[in-house]
This record gives sequence, C-alpha cells and structure tokens, in this order.
Amino acid sequence: ILHCAQQVFAEKGFRAAEVQDIATSAGVSKATIYKHFRSKDEILVTVVEENFAHIRQIMLANMIGPEQPLDRLRKVLYETAVYLDGNKAFCHVLVRDAGEFMGVIKRLYLDLVRETTPTAEAFFEHLRQRGEIPDIPTTQLLKLLTNAGIGVLYAWVLTDNGKLTDEV
Repeated sequence: ILHCAQQVFAEKGFRAAEVQDIATSAGVSKATIYKHFRSKDEILVTVVEENFAHIRQIMLANMIGPEQPLDRLRKVLYETAVYLDGNKAFCHVLVRDAGEFMGVIKRLYLDLVRETTPTAEAFFEHLRQRGEIPDIPTTQLLKLLTNAGIGVLYAWVLTDNGKLTDEV
C-alpha cells in the first residue's frame, strides 16, 4: 500500500491523488486502506517516516566498518544517493507535496538527527582527531551535512537532471 501510495503521489501529486487510486494500484479495496490508515494525510506521513527510517539505516550501517572514517563518510553519502536514485518518486513527493506537512517532516528530520547523534559522535570524533573535519559539535555538524544534502536533493529533483549519485 505504501509503495503504491508513493507512486500515486509522485505521479498525480498529493492533492490530486485519491485513496481509490492507491487502492486500485495496490490491488486492494478502499476499505482495506482505511483499515490501516485513517486518512490520505496519514498515508503520506507514513511514507515519509518509512523512507526516513530507511535512510537512517543506510547511514548507521555505513558509519560503522573497518574503512577509514572519511571513506565511510563518502560511503554514507553515496549509498544514501543510491537509495534516493532508486526512489525518486519519494523525492518528488517530499519536494512537491511536503509544504503543508512541514511540521511533521521537521519533527521526523529532528528525530533522525537525534537518533543518529550517538553513533555520529564516535564517527566524527575519529575524523576530528585526524584533522579531517572542523572541531564543531556533532549535532551542528550533522545538521550542516543534512541541510547540505537536502539542498542537493531539492536541486536534483527540481532540475530532474541525471542521477543523484553523479552529484555526490
């Protein structure tokens, strides 16, 4: 249901999409959708939550490993871009339809930063010790990297040009 909802939102836009469109795409009844979700709004928020959770897992999985910290950072960025390249529909939904859900998305974003901070603290400390990043607080650095990533994501979606992995 969520995958189909994401595709329908990407194709039609959130406002124009109907729950029946999602049900038809998913091969279920509209009643089945309403057994799982109270509203179309809740479906969109769940789509965003699921994608953010997946991105968080990519980040955490790639921050840990035997490679040098800077190589792991490159891998985090690249693997996140690979996921988003394969999930451009989500990116379109987020950029085009997120405005009215900005409060919820901001909460999800801040949760992502908060949940990632403990692992990032150890990760960034290695980079600081090697002089590869400035000595600024981890939360500030995470927000800086995330905000830069969001800027690249928006530009990529708006220009609809090539692959995000090429940008990274």
